[in-house]
Amino acid sequence: MIDDRTTAIVVNSPANPTGSVMDEATYRAIVDIAVDNDLLVISDEVNDNFIYEGRHRSFLNLLDRSVVVQSFSKSLAMTGWRIGYMVANEEMMPYLSKMQYYLTACPATPMQHAVLAALPHVDEFTQKMVGMFDRRRRLIVDRLNDIDGISCPMPKGAFYAFPSFKFDMTSEELATMLVSAGVICSPGSAFGSKGEGHIRFSYAASEQDIERGMDIVERTTASL
Repeated sequence: MIDDRTTAIVVNSPANPTGSVMDEATYRAIVDIAVDNDLLVISDEVNDNFIYEGRHRSFLNLLDRSVVVQSFSKSLAMTGWRIGYMVANEEMMPYLSKMQYYLTACPATPMQHAVLAALPHVDEFTQKMVGMFDRRRRLIVDRLNDIDGISCPMPKGAFYAFPSFKFDMTSEELATMLVSAGVICSPGSAFGSKGEGHIRFSYAASEQDIERGMDIVERTTASL
C-alpha cells in the first residue's frame, strides 16, 4: 500500500477497539518498513499502562522518525478532560506546536494543575487499576462467550472487548438495539469496514454493572 504519496504509518497499541497488543515481530516489521521507505511512525500509545499479557513496545526509541501520542485520560482516569502530550524530535516540534495551537490553544489551567498533582502517584494508581481491569476483562469475556451467537477473544491490553456475532443484522442495528435496551456499545463498523460483524464494549465499569449489562445483552439477543 506504500507509494510515493505515503508519508506515515499510524500505529495504535494496545489497540482500540480490539484490545490487541503488538508483538515483537510486528514491531520490528513496522520499524523496518518505516526505515526502508523513509516514513514517519505516528504511534498512539495512550493505553500503554493497561497490559495484561505480553509487554508494551514503544516507538520512543525511534524518535528520529516517530511521534508518540500520549494521554492522561487512561493512566489517570481523566477521560473527557482531553489532556495529554506528544513526544517527538526537535525538528518536528514547530509543526506540532503550530497544529496544536490552532486546534486547541491549550488545556484548561485547572486540568493542568490536576495532572501535575496526580503525576507522582500515577504508577501506584495504574497498578491498582490494572489488577481491577484484569478481573473485569475476564468477567466480560466469559459472559460474552456464554451468549449464543457471540464469540469474544481475550483482549491483551486496553479495556475493550470486541466480540463478533452471527445474528442476521448489521453491527449498527445490533448496537442500536442494545442501546435501546440499556447497554451502550459501539458498532464495529464505526471502526472501518473490517469491523462489521463485531461490536465493541468497554469494561471500564464496575463488575456489578458489567454483570447487569451482560444480563441485558443475553436477554436482548435471545430471540435473534
